[in-house]
Amino acid sequence: MTGGTAGEDVAADVDAVVGDLLRRALDVAAWTVPALVVDVLGPALDARGLRLLLVDHELVELHEVAAWPSGPQGRSRPVDGDREVEPAGWAFRRRAVVRDARGCLHQPVHVRGHRLGVLVAEGPGEGAEGLLAAAAPAVALLLRQAAGSSDLVEVRRRSHAFSIAAELQWDVLPPPGHRGPGVELAGLVEPAYLATSDLFDWAVDDDVAWLALLEASGEGLAAARAADLALGALRHGRRSGSSLADQVATADDVLAREHRGGATVDAALVRLDLADGTAEVHVAGDAVVLHRREGDLGPLHVVAGPPLGAGEEDRAGREVALTPGEELVLVSSGVLRALSPRGAAFGLAGVRAALDQAEEVLDAPRSVARAVREHAGGQVERDATSLVVRWSGPPAGAQAGRRPGA
Repeated sequence: MTGGTAGEDVAADVDAVVGDLLRRALDVAAWTVPALVVDVLGPALDARGLRLLLVDHELVELHEVAAWPSGPQGRSRPVDGDREVEPAGWAFRRRAVVRDARGCLHQPVHVRGHRLGVLVAEGPGEGAEGLLAAAAPAVALLLRQAAGSSDLVEVRRRSHAFSIAAELQWDVLPPPGHRGPGVELAGLVEPAYLATSDLFDWAVDDDVAWLALLEASGEGLAAARAADLALGALRHGRRSGSSLADQVATADDVLAREHRGGATVDAALVRLDLADGTAEVHVAGDAVVLHRREGDLGPLHVVAGPPLGAGEEDRAGREVALTPGEELVLVSSGVLRALSPRGAAFGLAGVRAALDQAEEVLDAPRSVARAVREHAGGQVERDATSLVVRWSGPPAGAQAGRRPGA
């Protein structure tokens, strides 16, 4: 390119590389996308090497899934650790680029708050930071699409073999994090590879955020199927334009008719209006909703109905008005009732301490899961799930109360 400034030349080069990556990714098999990413970006960065690391389901390890030039698979890297010792993990947690003491660049790969991993460029050339920053969201989108068409990306990011029940649960879970206008949210099931009874769900549409945390009675495949049925019924109601109260009624009726009281699901459900911060909250069974503001955490007092599947027609909810920066924290009984080797419950104090340790909302459920695991002596006996949402204020152009069901 001639006749332009140096800055324009660099921008044009970046656009050309990212465009080439996207075009070529559409012409290859999904399972080859990770290798294509490093094969295209490595030479463009004028680097000695480029590695793509993806995070496991527990958000505790980063696994190498592709490298340029190709060679032996590199070591897994912990997510936790300080910037100097574990720069890849630090970059992943903070969603910020890190240049380590050896001159390697660690670029987080994320899009809309969904953190997938890190690109590590060894000895990159001039302008590498700008190229990596521009390419990372495109890489995240390509990896998400590839994971829907191939098992390779999924298999390579796993730290443990999954139970069949966990396979069922993870196939229906949404991404673990989201950041968008007016809202940040994140959820996590612990233990990820043995999950049976717990699920979380969310969707953000038309200036409304929907959230659900579900905990089925029992264990194993029976519990997984009951939780999946409840989630399907709630999504059906949501996508049909039903109010939150009607969604609850539908899920209750479907479970009652299918299982005749033999399988029930505890649930915490929220409809958050992003235009004004009004949250409608429904609780069924033993699920708990906590309210966090200015660092203080306490239960949100909601009249809880029987668990879904009990066939209860009269169910009450409540509305709460959030101010910008306030959070709702949905937790399953497996969090609050997790026992230490000496029999002490994790409880509200444990949740409060874990949230105080979190660096941001996207990291909050991971912090809770880690604290529960440590409290229980390294192994959680029952699913422990948390889902955190923060209202950050009205998005630009938001209009409160556009339609009753939304």
